[in-house]
Amino acid sequence: MIGATVNLVRISDNVVVETTTSNAQGQYGFDNLVASTDYAVRASKTLLDSSLIRVCAIVSSDGSVTPEVVDADYISTVSWRAMTDQIALAQTNVTTSQFSDLQTLAQDWESDYLGLALPAPDLTSTTSIGTAAGQLLTALTPDGTYVGTVAGFGKVALLAKSGQYTIVVFASDEAAMVSGSGSLRDDNPVVYGTFDNPSLIDGQSNDGLIDFTGFGDADNFRGFMKKGASSATVSLSRVTTAGRGLFFGAFDADSVFSGGYFAVLAEANGTVSVSAYDSMAAIRMVGVGTTNGTSLSFNWLDSFGDRGTNSPGTRSGGSITGTYVTALDDSMPWTATDSFVPF
Repeated sequence: MIGATVNLVRISDNVVVETTTSNAQGQYGFDNLVASTDYAVRASKTLLDSSLIRVCAIVSSDGSVTPEVVDADYISTVSWRAMTDQIALAQTNVTTSQFSDLQTLAQDWESDYLGLALPAPDLTSTTSIGTAAGQLLTALTPDGTYVGTVAGFGKVALLAKSGQYTIVVFASDEAAMVSGSGSLRDDNPVVYGTFDNPSLIDGQSNDGLIDFTGFGDADNFRGFMKKGASSATVSLSRVTTAGRGLFFGAFDADSVFSGGYFAVLAEANGTVSVSAYDSMAAIRMVGVGTTNGTSLSFNWLDSFGDRGTNSPGTRSGGSITGTYVTALDDSMPWTATDSFVPF
């Protein structure tokens, strides 16, 4: 748009940090953007009939001298509205929530919206834009495993199936204890729930210590997690390697309905992370190891301070089975699947 008023808005606090006007070619620019910051570009212009037309887009600054080139049109506007609606809902649930690297997800949503083959909304009507954003959100369907490393926490894995989710936090400091020293905490770092609106997560871990909120689509997920005074933004990507992902279940003699669980994260690079709790024996265990895709082996540390090596597991289809043998030679069979749903 020629002669449009363009505002650069910091998404984290909705503050307008800079304003300019588009030139005779409809172009505009902003300098000195802060690195690792998400912005909304909002352009508006009053038309001859006195109506106000607006287009918006989301851009993530990397702080480099290379210009960030973003086209603002009806597709990016719908994606912007859908994302800012999700952010507002997330911050209603966890008021301190912040998110990062939103441009990648916004571009995914633009492609998702194009795939719906819907007519363009009336860009002079916020109601029309809001309706289109609602149609986009309804079409978003997270499915499968999403994995990322979260600063200050460790590896985070999300398993989305049938509109429900299971999240497991594999704490990096506890993983290091397997081959080092230290005692496991009395944690139950698992979050269960049902997606809202319909790709929004608002959940709390079984032990009540971790708050998690976020949103995503079939490929990426952005979130925020908080534990006590510690908090961090979350960026997860979908696992696409066959036979890899988050497998979740319980010891065979226990049940997730009793608070027990057995989680195996098999990553594309062949590494394995294990987190488990048996509610019957009140024993917690973490492990680290490797997998070739059909079998796995991991070393472990339990909450009694005992350690073990080369505990095996075998994958068949979407399930992994194994037996955890305690230091007292008690055998505890377990099963985990990549299709687990909590409810």
